[in-house]
Amino acid sequence: MLGFTFLSHLSHLTSHISHLSHFKSRGLKRVDLFIADGLRGLEEAVFRKFPGSRFQLCVLHAVKGSLKKVRKKDREAVAESLKAIYRASNREKARQALIELKEKWGKMYPEVVKRWEESLIISPPLWTILRKSEDSYAPPINWKGL
Repeated sequence: MLGFTFLSHLSHLTSHISHLSHFKSRGLKRVDLFIADGLRGLEEAVFRKFPGSRFQLCVLHAVKGSLKKVRKKDREAVAESLKAIYRASNREKARQALIELKEKWGKMYPEVVKRWEESLIISPPLWTILRKSEDSYAPPINWKGL
């Protein structure tokens, strides 16, 4: 596991490729999974420098980004709906929770629902790496307070 922060104020493909090239030059040969906050150009840079890697949007950033688009009075309820997706014990339960999110909040917050439908959050690569069995997944982070 490797964590790093881009110290540059630049958030574009060229900058990310430069940072990732630095890791390769220091001996990093392969990365199974990148989890990132959605910096512009990072996903493409990852796939260029580390073909075969998987990329996942950080769930915490996804939730926070989604809740920014929700009215204050609805945030707690929407957060509970999102929690049902990312805390689901398997993909099928996550998909069912997504359907319920869409039914309950889709008309009021279509951008939020679309983001979760289109993202890898519903079938996170992290699950395939960390999960011991389909029904024993537990998030490695305490999400209390979201």
